[in-house]
Order: sequence, then C-alpha cells, then structure tokens
Amino acid sequence: NIGGNIVYGAAVPTPGSVDAKIVLLTKAQVKAKTHVTGSAGDRDVILEDVRMDAFSWVAFVQGLADRAINFAAAVALIQGSGLLVKVNGRKVKAPFAATNKKGAAGVVDLIMKAIKAVKGKTTYEWRYSRDNGVTWIPLLSGGVANEQITGLISGESILTSGRYIADRVASAWITEGIVVA
Repeated sequence: NIGGNIVYGAAVPTPGSVDAKIVLLTKAQVKAKTHVTGSAGDRDVILEDVRMDAFSWVAFVQGLADRAINFAAAVALIQGSGLLVKVNGRKVKAPFAATNKKGAAGVVDLIMKAIKAVKGKTTYEWRYSRDNGVTWIPLLSGGVANEQITGLISGESILTSGRYIADRVASAWITEGIVVA
C-alpha cells in the first residue's frame, strides 16, 4: 500500500524500483524451476535484495509512526501501509477494514470495528478515492458501523476511508487501500 499513496511518498527505496526487482525475481524464479545450474543462487540474491527493501520500508513506516501526533494516528499510518501493528508483542486489531464482498464482483464492504459506540450519539462517515487520495467520493453517513461501495471495476485499486463521530467528537480518518475483486 506504500506505492502511490501521498502519505508514504518519500519512501526509500521507491516503489517503482522495488516493482522492477520483483519482476526480476519472478523471472529468476521461473528460470530456477528449470534447474539450470546457478539459477537458484541468482534468484536467492535478488530475493535477499527484495527482502532488504521490505525491511527498509518497515523502518520507514515505523519512523513515521514514531513521529505521529498520537497513538491512533500511529496505528493508522502503520495499518494504512499494509503492515500489522504490535504493541508489547500483541497484535492491535485494525479499527477499520475494507474487504471484497464474497461472490459479488465490484463490491467492497467497509466495516468500523473495535469502536465503543455511544448509544444514539455515534455516527460514521465514509468515503473512497480512485486517484490515491487526490479526490474523495463521499458515501452516506449515519449510525451504522458498516457501508458498502458498489459499481467498482474489478482489478481497480482504491483507497477507502472511514471515521466515527462519538458525542460530537470526530476521530481521525482511517484509510485502507484495496484492490477490487
């Protein structure tokens, strides 16, 4: 989720360079399966380079999270990048999830989880973006902790975002990227 998201724009290595290495890794894996002498070793060298890039991204995202204004913002940064959050060795559940609806092409379910709603005083706002967060398309808001986006194109990559307003205090927007099934 780091590629194409303005929040992670300064990531090193760049997503484009990692994508190029993954293409090389895929080709090297195909060659390694033919059992050509030395091909497995060549693949392993490229694999290690891709792994080091992944570790660099983890360190980059952790640095962003360390400088976040609060814990919730740090969790949102980490989860928005596609990584999992652990606090004292325990995974922190994402407060927001975007999932493809099983058996329905072009439909994405949005779910706000782990939020203690204030009865009658909690509302939810939803939105999505088809251009990596440059413009947002608002969805209906209301007192239900889930929403559905329909009419999307299979294979399309979108950003989804949600927040809750409890007792007139709005949370930060929580964003998650998804490739539409």
